[in-house]
Amino acid sequence: MAVSNTPAHEQQASVEQQASVEQQANLAQEQEIIDLMIGIYCRGMQHEHERGSLCASCAELQAYTEERNRVCPFLKTQTKTFCQFCESHCYSPEKRAAIREVMRYAGPRMLWHRPAYAVKHLRAVRKHRPRPA
Repeated sequence: MAVSNTPAHEQQASVEQQASVEQQANLAQEQEIIDLMIGIYCRGMQHEHERGSLCASCAELQAYTEERNRVCPFLKTQTKTFCQFCESHCYSPEKRAAIREVMRYAGPRMLWHRPAYAVKHLRAVRKHRPRPA
């Protein structure tokens, strides 16, 4: 049986650092998916913009989602789930309606643009969906 010479507080710090790295990777992937969905929506709705960029309203929504994800109070815990299942919504009602419209439009189209992300997202939603009591 191997005995660790590392103090318990150093082991705890290592575990927390590893969790933080995983959370940052999950956040980056979540933001990448949101950005992709906003792009699909913006192009699909034929908003006025230069090729390869978002229109002003979609760019504003994208910046808003980045800020909200960065300051999410649940990011530091292991309880971070999808915003739609969160009990304390940090999006304003207008932005929440806008992102819901984006996801409703872009969600099914994700199967053509990034099928692996779409399947992974569906599995994760199923896992995090609250179960009726």
